[in-house]
Formats: sequence, structure tokens, C-alpha cells
Amino acid sequence: GNNYIALCINDSGYPTLYWYDGSARQLNATTQVSTSSWMHVLGTWTATGSKLFVNGSEEASNASLTPADVTAGQTSSEAQVGRPPTAHDLYGGLMDELALFSTDQSSNASTIYNSGSPADLDSLTPENWWRMGDSDSATAGSNASSVSDEEGAHDLAQTTGASQPEWSADTP
Repeated sequence: GNNYIALCINDSGYPTLYWYDGSARQLNATTQVSTSSWMHVLGTWTATGSKLFVNGSEEASNASLTPADVTAGQTSSEAQVGRPPTAHDLYGGLMDELALFSTDQSSNASTIYNSGSPADLDSLTPENWWRMGDSDSATAGSNASSVSDEEGAHDLAQTTGASQPEWSADTP
């Protein structure tokens, strides 16, 4: 079956944790995305429920929204950043400091946000952490190398074309 999870911005401009495992479900933040300043968004999805944090503060949670029984055969597709599986509604902003964890980071939300300045995530052992040019040779709109990678090199490749998501080499 098709299973996916997305951390995205909904049509009304609110960060949303969205997933599909036979039925579509979502968890919406209460703070609308700002177009004039950087924002930090963290979504968690665990066996005890889901949470959504904006700028270090929990804004939404639901204990009944837990992972589906995802098998290895359902996880063989490449991961997409800023693009849902249906290839429409591309994210139109800038991204920086993208990290992926295999453990619940709810208790670290404020530490990761770090008052708006990217924290050093090495001590939290992310599966992957893309600095988006802050510590590698990538520039805005180019490929970004993974700083922390538990399973080998997993660089992010920028797709080309109009309205594609971009990342920023500037620190928020």
C-alpha cells in the first residue's frame, strides 16, 4: 500500500503534519507561517501519538494519530522534501537546517529551536542533518550534503523547474 507522512504548509498557511495510510489525517499548528521571518517547525510521529511544534512550543497533539504498520516494502521510494507524493502544491519558501531523527524529539523541541539560531544537533544524533550550505560547499538552490548521516551519504538534490523549493545558505 501507499503510506506517506509529510510536514508541510496547508492551504491556509499553517504548518501541518499530514499522513496517509489508507486514510488521510492531519494535525495543524495554530501559528500561521510568517513570510517576513524564519520559523522553526518540528513534527513528531510516534507510537504514543503525534505532536507539532512551532518555534520551540507545542501547538498541537493527538494521541490517536500514530504510525501505520509500515513494512520495508513500503519504504523503498525516495524521500521528497517540499513536495508531496502527488507532485502538486510545491513548497514555495526557503528551507535551512533540515534534520531527520529516528527517535522522539518532543523533549528537545526548545533546544533544537534554540531561540531562532540553529543549534548543534550532533549530541542529539540525527539520522540525517542537512545544514544547507552552512558547513559544506553547497549554495542556495544547489545540492546540500548531509552533515550527520548514520547510514552513509544521503545528499539532497535540488530538482529543477519553476516553483521548486529552495534552501538558504544563510543562518536564520
